[in-house]
Amino acid sequence: MIRIILPEYIHFAFHKIPEDFMYLNIGNDMAVREQTIIGIFDLDNTTTSKRTREFLNQAEKEGLIVPCDDLPKSFILTDEYNMQRIFLTSLSASTLEKRMK
Repeated sequence: MIRIILPEYIHFAFHKIPEDFMYLNIGNDMAVREQTIIGIFDLDNTTTSKRTREFLNQAEKEGLIVPCDDLPKSFILTDEYNMQRIFLTSLSASTLEKRMK
């Protein structure tokens, strides 16, 4: 996890940003805000379901999937600013879960 603490002397002109954010490193030099995570899913277990495959296919058609460079092992469903995204990652769901603790 990456923790960013903003100094007190930084002022933002348009809106107040919370003093600290928690990010989850998902590999490939990418991180997502923990607050935005809806779920972390193992690709081997979840893609056996027809509904999950249909969901992922529709998300791919709509351009909501952020790919990874390696063979994906899991995906992370996020919702930020009323926009859902799916991040594919080469890390296992259990590794991601451990990183969140």
